Amino acid sequence: MKKKSRRWLTILIVAFLGIIGLNFGHVHADDDDDYKIDQMNVNVKVLSDGNVEVTRSVLYYFYNNFHGIYYQQELPGKGASNVGVDLDYIDDNLNQHQLKVPVNNSGKNNTCKVVQNNNLLKFKIYHKVSDNDLTVTYRYIIHGAVTDYKDAARLNWKIIGSQWDVPLHDVSINISFPSKVPGLKKYTWCHSLKKYKLTFGPSSKSIRIYVPKVSKGSFVEIDTLFPTTVTKNNENKININMVKMVLLQEKWLAFKKKLGINTTSVIVSTVMWLIVIIFIIVIQVMYRGKKYFKYPKDIGHNFDIPKLSVPIVQSISRKGSSPTADAFTGYVLSLVRDKKISISKVKTGDYRITVENKKWFKNSHIEDAFFKKIILTVGKNKGVNISEIKRKANEDRMLGQEFLKWKHTIVKQVEKLDIFDKNKTKIEKLCLCLMAFYLICNFIIGIYCFSTLSEWILVLMPFFLLLGYYCYFRFFKSELTLKGVEQYKKVVGFKKMLKDISNLNTADVDSMSIWEDILPYAVSFGCAKQVADKLGTDFENEYIEQELDFCTNFNIIFSEVLDLSMMSLLSSDSNSSNNFGSSGGFGGGSGGGAF
Repeated sequence: MKKKSRRWLTILIVAFLGIIGLNFGHVHADDDDDYKIDQMNVNVKVLSDGNVEVTRSVLYYFYNNFHGIYYQQELPGKGASNVGVDLDYIDDNLNQHQLKVPVNNSGKNNTCKVVQNNNLLKFKIYHKVSDNDLTVTYRYIIHGAVTDYKDAARLNWKIIGSQWDVPLHDVSINISFPSKVPGLKKYTWCHSLKKYKLTFGPSSKSIRIYVPKVSKGSFVEIDTLFPTTVTKNNENKININMVKMVLLQEKWLAFKKKLGINTTSVIVSTVMWLIVIIFIIVIQVMYRGKKYFKYPKDIGHNFDIPKLSVPIVQSISRKGSSPTADAFTGYVLSLVRDKKISISKVKTGDYRITVENKKWFKNSHIEDAFFKKIILTVGKNKGVNISEIKRKANEDRMLGQEFLKWKHTIVKQVEKLDIFDKNKTKIEKLCLCLMAFYLICNFIIGIYCFSTLSEWILVLMPFFLLLGYYCYFRFFKSELTLKGVEQYKKVVGFKKMLKDISNLNTADVDSMSIWEDILPYAVSFGCAKQVADKLGTDFENEYIEQELDFCTNFNIIFSEVLDLSMMSLLSSDSNSSNNFGSSGGFGGGSGGGAF
């Protein structure tokens, strides 16, 4: 159980490093397309009714054969009007053409299909072109672009949306107002992933933005506040104050830009913070009023033989972890001690197990299920040789599966004794699962949305909090109940006595039966050799020599059997969009391409 936790923790750390490496090693191919956009000029006229009149000229250059182009403009929910398209191009005979494109659904060359609703305006222009340039001018009026608030009017718009198929080069934007705008410079902000130049026209009647290059998936956004008198005929009004909210928002965006983080990373981090904090609060509330104790130190020798079974005692000594193959070997020895089975030597290195107590075998306890399975399946309900078990382990994984079930059964029995905190291991596993989920989510989102170290630090901060909480639970959280402290002392003291038995005086022990009781535990604790050496020194008895020979050989052979079966089990199993620094303006879904 402890090894599994360490393995999962290692996997999480490797996954975290891999995510960072994959993300920073990811390179975007910018210009490997069959056409490019060399220039874009956008002229925007803000009208007194709050609408904006847009003239967008786009210079395309094509390196291949195309049937036309498309463009979509996201709208603020009130539709568009006065839609038109102009083409400017030179044909194969070097003749200049300036064409006002008819809008219809014919699909013929040099026609335009327009589809629109309140939220979206789509252009599809049919124009065959090959290895040539083409200038397309889109004309339209966007309704409700400006919103009048109690203290100011606001134009918040991604003039260049993030849905273009190729990068845009040499982008110029000009926004003009119907009258002079006081404080225009103070209350105008531009947002873009790339460097830009923001200037203002004479008499504060216009805004100019120049961006050398807008990468694919990026955008250019304008957010400006101005007096409501500029749009005095605007019917798009909201009766709240807006200036202070926008100023606060812009300070936050400037702070994010300085750190190099985008809105997606903030949202992901916020969600993960909430999940982690709620998880920790629930765990802390669950533990409120419960008292647990640390493992005692400096435990002395205990000469009292435990009243609990061998595998349970070993599990307690391992702080609640599942028992090992040594524990099962010790358990089998305890069955010999209790006259439930007998073991006889067949030949060197091989023993035969025979059931002596038929009534016990028929009504055996849940703890005996694994042993019973071996007798029924391998021995065909009769006696079984160790060599037969070893052969069975080599053939299939049944023994490995049954052994895992047996280990789980022992752990459940230990939990019922109320010695350890029953929930500690479950919470550790839950922490590991949550960390794995966290890393997978960030891996998927990060490939597309995160590009700076600051963004990764921001989104991984909750992960490190969760990792710290896991380490607290794993290494520092007290887990012994009051009853468990005494029981743990007895078990560990008994184990310590067996480990140090070579230094103890055992010659005055009268009854041989006490050694039959001790041997199973000695095997499970891995100190059979020390006990065997001591018994061989203190007692010169043929019976003891036979027991010691059986103890040594049986433990080695059966441990190998279980290891082989577990290896068989493991072998079988093994074959089995970016919105950096946006103020939330409409138009983010705008863009276009060619077909």
